[in-house]
Amino acid sequence: MKILTLRIISFSVFAYIIWVTICPLPSRPHIGDPQLERMSAYICLGILFAAAYPKQKTIVAISLVMGSIVLEFGQFFAPHRDPHLIDALAKAFGALLGVAMIYFCGKLFEKIS
Repeated sequence: MKILTLRIISFSVFAYIIWVTICPLPSRPHIGDPQLERMSAYICLGILFAAAYPKQKTIVAISLVMGSIVLEFGQFFAPHRDPHLIDALAKAFGALLGVAMIYFCGKLFEKIS
């Protein structure tokens, strides 16, 4: 998959996560445990951004962690939403896990080649 396509997908998924984070709670999709949903979404986001920016994994990780905290804080200003530290931590951990997965998969493929 081309880098440009990955970048477009990454920012599209991030835009969707922003919307889900600040939209009214009844409008948010529910699949299962909310903490697992949050962490899974940010794992996917970490994977996408780390793959889209392969030489900037550290910047991607820091940006996603900061973004998750800012978005959670932004819920103070969204009606019917309430920010929680544990939610921000689940999102940040998911982002770091996603970036780490791409990093270690890259190292594994280097050893195999």
